This record gives sequence, structure tokens and C-alpha cells, in this order.
Amino acid sequence: VEQQVSIDQALRDFAEDAVELLHGGWENNDGASGRVVFDCENGTVRVEHTAYFTPPQAAYCNGTHVAEVEVDIETGRVRILHYSVAHDSGTLINPLIVDGQIQGGVAHGIGNALFEFMGYDENAQPLTTSFADYLLPGACDVPNIKSVHLETPSPLNPLGVKGAGEGGTIPCA
Repeated sequence: VEQQVSIDQALRDFAEDAVELLHGGWENNDGASGRVVFDCENGTVRVEHTAYFTPPQAAYCNGTHVAEVEVDIETGRVRILHYSVAHDSGTLINPLIVDGQIQGGVAHGIGNALFEFMGYDENAQPLTTSFADYLLPGACDVPNIKSVHLETPSPLNPLGVKGAGEGGTIPCA
């Protein structure tokens, strides 16, 4: 987001004890950094700001998956009839993205559990070296997934978010 402010306003907004000017840029006590760009034609400044946050520990998602399957006892073929997920990724910033992460993770887990196989020869060289040998699930192999989002904010970061993608993969595999 770009916002134009006057030079006077920009300088007033930065407290002297909180900001150190560095070669046309600045750094504050929290480790955030940025730069001040002066536009001489308009008499304005543009403030660019970059901040990084590294939590002291990761905030993992949790949840549960339920798969209703049908197994052909003669061939061993598994058919997934219904698949449900109750998933807690903390505070959801964009639920549609989280849905995609869950669905992609479930598809990956189904592929890992039912299709993928890494074969090796006696010299430990891989035998499954192309997608012709290494099977992945197709659209017909992955069922519609019923998802329910639970939102328990994480205390480990300011947004209360947790991971999303790994939660779909692990229960399937």
C-alpha cells in the first residue's frame, strides 16, 4: 500500500528515540526497516516499510480426518466414499486459501497412501523415475472433501495463525 504524506508529517510520525536514520533509510527498535524517498517535484515523501517476524516457535495446526472407504477384499482396491475434515488453523485470514491447502494436502496424502511407490534396484538406484512409473491420484481418485474450520487463535504470534497445508497430508498418509 502506497501512501503519500508531507515531509513534515513523515518526520513528526517518527519518534526520535524509536528510529535511527541509516543512509536514506531507517530502522526502528523492533528490527523493522524501510526507506524514505523524497519526491522534490511534489514536495512529498514516500515511506516504504518492511518488517519481518519470526516467532520463537512454530504454531502447528491440528484437527481430525474421517474417511469412509470400501475395500475389495479380492483385489485390495480401495475406494474412498466420503472424506471429512475438521481443521484448526487458528485465525483464518483467507478461508478459501485454507480450503485449498486442506484439499491439496488430502489429495497428496491419498496419493502417498494409495498410489505412490518408490522402487529401487539392488544398487539403490530408483526404478520409478517418471510419472509413468510413479503414480499420482487423478481427479476421479480424490473425493469431495467436507471441511469444517475451527478457529482457536494461537498464542504464539500476533495474528493467532497456525499452519494449514501439512494438516491435510499427515492424517491421510
